[in-house]
Amino acid sequence: MPRMREILEGDAVGSVALIYNEIRDCYRAPYVSSLFRHLATYPGLLEWMWKLLGPHLKSGRIQVTGRSQVDVSKLEPIKGLTERDLINLGINYEQVTVIKNVCETFVRVSPINLVVSGCLQKLMTQKKLVQKSEEIAQPFTLPEPLLEMPSMLSWAELSYEQKNLLNCFETLLAGEKFVPGIYLILARWPTFLGYVAEQLGPKLKNEKVLRRCEIIADKIFDSSEEIMEHIETSNHVLPVDNSQKNNILSAISTYRQTSPQMLGFGSLLLRALPSFKN
Repeated sequence: MPRMREILEGDAVGSVALIYNEIRDCYRAPYVSSLFRHLATYPGLLEWMWKLLGPHLKSGRIQVTGRSQVDVSKLEPIKGLTERDLINLGINYEQVTVIKNVCETFVRVSPINLVVSGCLQKLMTQKKLVQKSEEIAQPFTLPEPLLEMPSMLSWAELSYEQKNLLNCFETLLAGEKFVPGIYLILARWPTFLGYVAEQLGPKLKNEKVLRRCEIIADKIFDSSEEIMEHIETSNHVLPVDNSQKNNILSAISTYRQTSPQMLGFGSLLLRALPSFKN
């Protein structure tokens, strides 16, 4: 089975590259999520989406709406790491600082993606959308941009050991194999990835945990209704055929599953990491 199709940030040109830059700025994050990288493989779709949702990302409405619905308090913690544990894993001060930034980035991005996904689903499936106001809100206050992250490792760059560890995080997106980006970055530290797989792998098979993730997702995803009230949708024709539309809706469904895991599990990893004395 093929791996997920995407246009990588380094390969983006023209309007796709311009939108990628705006996404990084609006998200206050140093990367473009796989949601957008996958949408960009459908000619004209990313541009169509950005024309409708871009103004509400630029104002910060989507970001603030998503963050206001975040509640991961019902997720049970994972085994915490001490400074000695990190040393035994071969993780030094500089590396743990980078790892924390990686986790914080995905925690920030995930609720935004859920709201965007909710809006996209409604734009693609609802024939009549009720617009209450076309007004673009005054800019909301957004956080400072996060630091740059190491790039995600491509599947070709991974060792046999790394691929085995990543298998427990693999899912399907639009019928193609997909591993969430946080793990493809953490794979740079195989010993730490081993700890992550040991702690989080069982949670991905635990129905109680997955149901809690669904509740987290539903609350954020459904808040997209607030955004849709301000989107003008007339004269906007979806630039994909029915087969492509179904693939995109399937991808959105997958994101509804993986985004709360990135949000929840990323938060658990942040809490498990100790302050590391330099």
